[in-house]
Amino acid sequence: MSDPLDQSLARFQQQRERVRLEYEKFYVTQPKTIPCSIHPDQALPIIAIEHQQQSTSIHYPPKYETCHVCTEAAATVAQRAKLVRAGVPDTLSDCTFENWDASGPAERKVLSSAREFVKPPRRGFLILLGPVGTGKSHLAVSCMRTFSNPMFIRQSMLLRMARKGYRDRDLPDPVDTCIAPDLLVLDELGLSTGGKDELPLIHDILDTRYGAFAPTVLTGNTTLDDLQEILGERIFDRIRQAAFAIHTLAGKSHRPQVRKDYFTAEKTQIKEDPWKESL
Repeated sequence: MSDPLDQSLARFQQQRERVRLEYEKFYVTQPKTIPCSIHPDQALPIIAIEHQQQSTSIHYPPKYETCHVCTEAAATVAQRAKLVRAGVPDTLSDCTFENWDASGPAERKVLSSAREFVKPPRRGFLILLGPVGTGKSHLAVSCMRTFSNPMFIRQSMLLRMARKGYRDRDLPDPVDTCIAPDLLVLDELGLSTGGKDELPLIHDILDTRYGAFAPTVLTGNTTLDDLQEILGERIFDRIRQAAFAIHTLAGKSHRPQVRKDYFTAEKTQIKEDPWKESL
């Protein structure tokens, strides 16, 4: 007499085989493609039967491939949310290397330099200077997309965070906050408020990132000579020594197109990161 466990196992295998055969009959009656419910023009192929989920039900719905348009849209939303959490203004959250205006040879050179900056070994300072509206912040945000833990902060916001910390010692230390990211973008460097605490704070951040080989992007609506005067010779010499590239952007402002896009853009919905609560 056979073992009861063997009998149970045999019955289970027979049941699975019966379900498999029945499902094969059911599978061949199903549409080979179905339209995406969101993008009807996208045909979604049925997944091969050997990759369908197992079930004890014969007529469980077959699975179809995921819509690539939906997948790309979800990835775009997730990337934008990541950037906004990292401090990027929502108006810049769709900036990429691909949509930066590189219509002239000078612009193409700057774009090529920025693309090289984000490749290994990923160290040094990328300095982008020039008038407002020439795409400096756009390129900086484009660089952020390739890092896992970037941070974007304007000089004015950095000082605001530091000065709030004078009153509330439980707030994050701005130097520690700016040292931790694998890429720091310090935007609008040089817009000084004249406070005595301003330059020592910036010096601490830049000097520490210099010593740690941490990649850093600096943007400013100023000239290189003016930046040297603002920062002082010691820290400027460090930056120049570790400069991956220094570019002064020129040309017409992109702001008219930005203004047009402003009124059609959708706001990114995110949960704020703790460090931003101190701003």
